[in-house]
Formats: sequence, structure tokens, C-alpha cells
Amino acid sequence: MEAVQGKAHDHMQSTTTTTNKHTATDWASYLFRNGYLTPGLFGPLNTLNNIFHNYLLPTLQSLLEKPDLTKIALMLVILYISLKLVNMLVQSVLFWVRLAFRITFWGGLVVLAFWLSQRGVDGAAEDVGYWIRMWKGELQHYKSQAEQIAYEHSHGYGGRHGYGGGYKPAASKKQWPL
Repeated sequence: MEAVQGKAHDHMQSTTTTTNKHTATDWASYLFRNGYLTPGLFGPLNTLNNIFHNYLLPTLQSLLEKPDLTKIALMLVILYISLKLVNMLVQSVLFWVRLAFRITFWGGLVVLAFWLSQRGVDGAAEDVGYWIRMWKGELQHYKSQAEQIAYEHSHGYGGRHGYGGGYKPAASKKQWPL
């Protein structure tokens, strides 16, 4: 009985594999027969295959036969790729710089509009006048300090006020033990 069942099982397996082969073949023929797969879908692949075999393959073979040309070609490819990467880096940095300037410009306009809406034109003019007077005073203060320092240095005074003041002799020429 087991022998009969074993033969029946082997026959079932061979039938299913035959059926699977026919099914796969039937599906492929069904797709081609009913127009789901057309030669037009494979045309671009065929064109790329022809280009590869007619142009690229002979070029690669000639490069492999002459190692000097291969090295030069490889260096050119590496140079081209590195220049493209540097170009991408420059473009990304320029993008962020432009973005920062645009945000600053438009943000400044928004702040200016908000300031004008809160203070009004007359109040904004008063604020600007106040800041101009304040900065002119600071400028005069720094100019007077610069003139005082220039005067002290031109008359031989080495120090500033608050640091001991007065005349400080220059250090001796021999500072190093050698």
C-alpha cells in the first residue's frame, strides 16, 4: 500500500511541476498575445544594449589594452566627480547665505513696519534723532581718547591714565640671556 501511495505521490509532484511550467509559459504567452507586453516596451532597453556593445565596450577594451590611457581617463573621471562635488558644496553654501540675507532683509522690513505702526512717523523720527545724538556723542568721546593717546605717544608718555601714568622708560635691548 505504501508503495502505491509513494508512486501516486511522485506522480502528483511531477504533474504539479509540469503544470507550473505550463502555467508560467502560458502566462508569458498570454501577456504577449493579449498586448500587455509589447516589443515597444523593450525598445529602449534594446537601444541601450546596442549603444553599449557598439560604442562603450570597444572604448573600454581599448582603455584596458593601454594602461596609460586608462590612468589618464580615471584621473579625468575623478577630477570631474570632485569638481561636481565642490560645485554642489558651493551651491549649498550660497543657498544658505542667500537665505540668511533674505531672512534678515524681510525680517528687518517687518520690524521696521511694526516699529512705525507702534510709534508713528513722528515718534520714529524722534527715536532716530535720539540715536543719532547719542552715537555722535560716543564718536566724539572715542575721537578725544584717540587724540589723547596719540598726544601721549608723540610726547614720550608710555602709559595711559589709570595705569600708573607718566613716563615709562623703554625696556633694555638685552632681554634674552643668549
